[in-house]
Formats: sequence, C-alpha cells, structure tokens
Amino acid sequence: MLPRCTGLRVKSGVLEVAFPTVALLLVACGPGASHAEQVASARPVADELSAVVDSLVFAEALDRSVPGVAVTLVADGEVLLSRGYGTADLATGRAASASTPFNIASITKPFTAAVVLKLAAEGAVDLDGPAADYLDLPAIYQTLTLRDLLTHTSGIARDLRTGNNDDPSASEYRDRLFNSQPSFAPGTRFEYSNTGYTVLGWLIESVEGQPLDAVFRQRLFSPLGMDEARYRAHLEDDPNRARPHVIVGDTVSGELFVSGGFGSGGLSLSADDFGAFALALQRGDFLAPSQLLDSWTPATLSDGSPVSVRINADTDSYGFGWFLSELDGRRLVTHGGGITGFSANLYHFPDERVTVAVLANIKARDDGAAPVDALARRITEAYFSLVSTS
Repeated sequence: MLPRCTGLRVKSGVLEVAFPTVALLLVACGPGASHAEQVASARPVADELSAVVDSLVFAEALDRSVPGVAVTLVADGEVLLSRGYGTADLATGRAASASTPFNIASITKPFTAAVVLKLAAEGAVDLDGPAADYLDLPAIYQTLTLRDLLTHTSGIARDLRTGNNDDPSASEYRDRLFNSQPSFAPGTRFEYSNTGYTVLGWLIESVEGQPLDAVFRQRLFSPLGMDEARYRAHLEDDPNRARPHVIVGDTVSGELFVSGGFGSGGLSLSADDFGAFALALQRGDFLAPSQLLDSWTPATLSDGSPVSVRINADTDSYGFGWFLSELDGRRLVTHGGGITGFSANLYHFPDERVTVAVLANIKARDDGAAPVDALARRITEAYFSLVSTS
C-alpha cells in the first residue's frame, strides 16, 4: 500500500510542507510502486504542487501589482505545469494564458549560441576562427573569435544602446559598432556583452543566407514544437502577445514596446514554448550531449584561468550562452532577461532533469528586484521540497 500523501500550503508567502511522503509525476509515494500505482498517485500530487505555485504567483507577483505571469515546470521529461496568470494586456483586460508569448530579452542568448554550435558541428563555422571571416567587422575587431563572442570574453563594446528603451535599427546599430572601441584585449577578462551576441546573430544570418527569424524557426522552433515563439515580431501585428507594463509607485500602466535587440534579445516565448524547449533540452533534442557539455563548461581566459561571474556564489561562471552556478548544492545552468516592460528567468538543473521558467509583462520594480527572480527560486524550492519528502 502506498503511504498517504497529505497537504501542502502557503501561509503568508511561506511554503509549509505538511506531509510525510509525496509523489510527483512518475515519482511514487513509496519505493517499489508499480507503474499503474505511480500514474494513479501522480495527478493528485501534481494538483497539490499546482496549488502551491498558484499561491506563490499571487503572493510574489499578482498581489504586488504585476499584471501577468506565466510559469513552466518540467521534470524528468514530463511537463508538470504550464500556465498563465493575470492579465496579458491591462488596456483590454485580456487574460494571460499558457500560450501567451512574453518578451524573454536576454534568454535569447542560449538560443543564439545553440544555432552557432549547430553550424560549427556542420563545419559551416570555426569557433576558434575570426568572426570577421563570416561578416564585415571594424578593423579593431578583426581578431575576435566566435568563442570569444559566445563567452563574453571578446572585449567588444558591451552595449551600443543608450538604455533599455533604445531600439535602434540594424543599420543604426552597425553604424554604432563601426564607431565603437573595445573594452579590453580579447580573452583577457569577462564582460557581459549584448553587442557580442548581436554580432553572433548577424553572423548566423550571413552564414545561413536568411534572416535570423527564419533560422530560429527552421532549426529550433518548428522541430521542437515551440509554436508560439516569435523573433522581433511587431507587437501590433500579434494580438496574442503580452503587452509591456511598468510600475511607478502604486500605479501600473502600459509601457513602450522595445524589441530587445538582435541575437542578444528579441525572442518572445510562451509558457508552452518553454515546456517544449525544456522537454527537448532534457531529451537531448536541443543540442547533442557533447554540445551541451561544451555549453555548460566554464569558459577560460587567455591565461588559462576560468571565467568568474557572481550569480549565486563566487565560483559561478559562463559557458556558451548560459550562466553556470549552483543552487542549494545542485548544479544550475541559468539565464535571466529584462527589457522595458518584461522580465524572465530560466533555471535548468541538468543532474535532476528539472527546468523552471517564469515570465512577466512588467519591468523590475522600483527596488530593482524583478518578480521573476524570487518566483523562480521559490517554485524551485517547492518542487525539491516535494521530491525530498517522497
């Protein structure tokens, strides 16, 4: 007989676990359970976790004036939760759903890096060759390699926008690039660079001979079943998209839409898209195992020292399009994104095969804390609390 799975609740925003054993998806409430018993026990526990996530979203976001939120949690090859909350557009009252795309800003970078790695595997590009072999670059950037750009060690100007509201055309951005100066010699240190990934996006277009939107769709979105994914689509042409908002004091209002960049940003994904992406990531359909290993290996500088980035601890690093960290002793690969009117966070735990994504149509609050950061962490803690008591 399976042990009884009891309750789980949130009180004042704090997760309280009140059960001796739990099941999650196909993780049984006790050892040695048959497949039929696992399936029978999975749904009630999934519903309990769903209720906890609902409570967390309200406590951390909706009750704090965030208009809309979307959440995805995928564990061991199963979509446990994919859901929209609140409002996609305050002006019309349109509800957010699991199929509502939100701008994910810099979480675009893992996708851009993945396409570059696919091209390298096909022999179309050389990661250690000059990027200038594939597209026109200023003379001062002729020695930059694709590896330098992927790992933010190129020294290319960090960001050529004047701020998050600045949304230059590709031609204007190119003009700014040709008038820019490097921050340091390639390979000598790490500096997160939106410009570097913009150049990678243009490089992909040059090699593939078509716009990045078409490349993303052919190489990633269509094969993976990411049906709502968009790249730099005009907001007015897409009635299903979440609209950007801003909180000023106690007032929430619509905000100017900004595309979010080129290869450095510009993607909009729904909760369902992240579910499809997470499944592909966990199955190995997103990149081959060797490519994932490369993506999740800390970059090194020209002197042989590892790249060091502060995310959760002093030992954090960066690979190809991913920040590399630990959370509560678990290996974590992650990326966040923030642009005017939107914020997003993505957690992936390779060893546990767990992926969490949180999206919101609001910029960071006045205190600088994006609601998605706290939500992603709290939802992750809730999931592992359930698993640890099984």
